[in-house]
Amino acid sequence: MVGMNVRRTKGGRYAYDFWFNGKRYIRVVGESKEQAEGAMAVHRNRLLDEKHGLASPITDVRFDVLAEDYFKKVSKQKRSWRRDRLTLDHLERAFRGKLVSEITSKSIEEYKAKRLKEVSKSTINREIALLSNVYTTAVTWKHATSNPVKGIARFEEPDPVERPLTFDEEARLLGASSEYLKPILVLLINIGLRRNELLSLQWKNVDFVKSQILIPKTNCKRKQMRMVPLNSVALKTLQALPRGHEYVFYNKRTGTYVRDIKTAFHAASEKAGIKGLRLHDLRHTFATRLRDKGESLTTIMKLMGHSKYETTLRYAHVLEKSQHEAVEKLVETPKKPEYQKGIRKGHPFRRLPLRPHNSFMRQRLPYPARVS
Repeated sequence: MVGMNVRRTKGGRYAYDFWFNGKRYIRVVGESKEQAEGAMAVHRNRLLDEKHGLASPITDVRFDVLAEDYFKKVSKQKRSWRRDRLTLDHLERAFRGKLVSEITSKSIEEYKAKRLKEVSKSTINREIALLSNVYTTAVTWKHATSNPVKGIARFEEPDPVERPLTFDEEARLLGASSEYLKPILVLLINIGLRRNELLSLQWKNVDFVKSQILIPKTNCKRKQMRMVPLNSVALKTLQALPRGHEYVFYNKRTGTYVRDIKTAFHAASEKAGIKGLRLHDLRHTFATRLRDKGESLTTIMKLMGHSKYETTLRYAHVLEKSQHEAVEKLVETPKKPEYQKGIRKGHPFRRLPLRPHNSFMRQRLPYPARVS
């Protein structure tokens, strides 16, 4: 190996250049000479390991190429592919021009620090989690030897804030909703489905006789089919909807079901004067009202379609009436005992044994004989 050197490019970045087994390797990496030298050392060592059979051949590619391949083969199979698309766009811009092997734990920490000025900590955690999945896939596809995201600390996130809808707010929200939005909101409040589970509902999965609907595993987050019961309000709402199409909520322009209602929902919330309300809060409203009525967490877990009991525990803050009555007993003023004819009410006096001398004095003794 000869002709190894590191130089600065016209764009201000650094590149390394070396030959190995008759092949030339040129890579533009890093913002400093030390970073370029380190990347060159890693590249050379990997080539040596492959030559001597110490490591399987790795096809190093640019990160943006890997990200696009991941999106087509992995993300497209997920229900959250739109979220993946946005996240991958941010990651591609951040690591533009870099090879997969050139992204280190240090560069990921720098990405976190820069991104923290733009978005929330929870958003960064989601982005780092997706980056980790991309690298795990890259190792399987022989594009990387390890995952640099391992060991990267995640930001501590605050507990989710539950914002259940009050009955007064519900009336105002429904009054401010459009004709096509109102039945969707009524159903979300009364059966607690996830947004996509309800919007993708088909008429063939609605059973009016048994008052229940079927959620196929393709639409479930748990990937398991489940049956959801309908109360009288939900049943009447579904019966009043037109049934001329396959989907319950049909979009004439797209020819499929309604995909998103966030714009209409936020407009209705603003018109009703309700601040800080999210669409997912209607699902929380369903669970909170059940808990307030005394339903067990196990029942709520089944109705909500949760796979873990811990997820349902967030609704344990809604206490049953009996629990409030129990703690209120601590502040009750103790009542004075009532006496009735020498006996305390509910607690008769304990009878004490007579003393020996009293017993002796109480015995009837014979009178002495008279002396005549």
